[in-house]
Amino acid sequence: MEEVFDEIEQDFKKWVLEPLDGSTVQILDCVERFGLSLSLNELQVLEGSVRSSYLGTKIFTGLAEKNGYSVNAPSMKEYQDVLAAARNNAKLAIRAYAGSPDEGYPGTDLLQKWESRGIVMGEYQHYHLFFAANFLHEGGELDRLEEMWGEARGASMVYRLNKSEVEKVKKAVGNIMHDGEVDKKAAQELIKKDPDFKDKLQSMPDDFFEGKEALVNHFRLNEKEEKGESLITPGSRKAAEYGANRFQRVDAETLKQFE
Repeated sequence: MEEVFDEIEQDFKKWVLEPLDGSTVQILDCVERFGLSLSLNELQVLEGSVRSSYLGTKIFTGLAEKNGYSVNAPSMKEYQDVLAAARNNAKLAIRAYAGSPDEGYPGTDLLQKWESRGIVMGEYQHYHLFFAANFLHEGGELDRLEEMWGEARGASMVYRLNKSEVEKVKKAVGNIMHDGEVDKKAAQELIKKDPDFKDKLQSMPDDFFEGKEALVNHFRLNEKEEKGESLITPGSRKAAEYGANRFQRVDAETLKQFE
């Protein structure tokens, strides 16, 4: 078991020391140097280029914060604390394992005394035995550790507006809503000034929209984005005629492009 945790720790250290590629560094440098503001979509595109590096993720977290978003990127201390806790709990699970609780922990008599920080504490308690029996079950601590590592290096980040941006959105909503209805002209002006306002609304807590059905409907916050599909249907690919005018003949070479 120790070897497994040593491997995880070594893998973590490699990730921490993994450098960002040169092109990503240049992009981040330009964003910082010119004080560029980034939309949610731009942040999400840039996110993919930093996930291979802990340092890159840390820089990106600060960049997202400057643009009004908090992301779920744990600190190094959080990773180290979780790993240390899992290592210690694994030791306890091995030492206190006495079999299944359904069978009445048949191996209890074979267990050594419970020790904590070098001090003998006596017999293992029922909760130790139960903990040990369930340590390796699906959804347990090791699965959560694996999930945390997987999210750090692969899963998409979750974006939430930070506190200051939340207050700005609340104030803006207050300026465009009157008597439960949206002032459409004011809303249009707001979108012109802040094209990312809809994205910010979608990052607000759900309870913010209670009693604001008009706001949800106006910005279509409850509608799923439709996938873009080709406007050229299979039938039109084989059409005998194609052009600005449907009665205009098209030469054979042009038609070959759509076969």
